[in-house]
Amino acid sequence: MSYFSAHCDTEGELHTIGALLCILRTAAFDHLTQDDAPIASGILNLIEVVAERVDKVQELHDAEYDIGRKGGAQ
Repeated sequence: MSYFSAHCDTEGELHTIGALLCILRTAAFDHLTQDDAPIASGILNLIEVVAERVDKVQELHDAEYDIGRKGGAQ
C-alpha cells in the first residue's frame, strides 16, 4: 500500500466516523424523551467531543500528507 493510498483510506474512515457521529447526534436529539434529558445531554456532549477530535485528526492527517508530498517532491 502506498502512502497516498493509506492517506486516502484513513481520510475516508475519518469522514465515515464524522458522518456516524452526526447520525448519533440527530438520533439522540430527536428520539430521547424529556425524561431522558440528562442522559441525552451527556450523550450529545460526548458526541460533540468526539466530533471535535475527529476534526483535529483530519487536520493533522492532512498536514502530515502535505509534508509527505513536499518531502517526496524534493
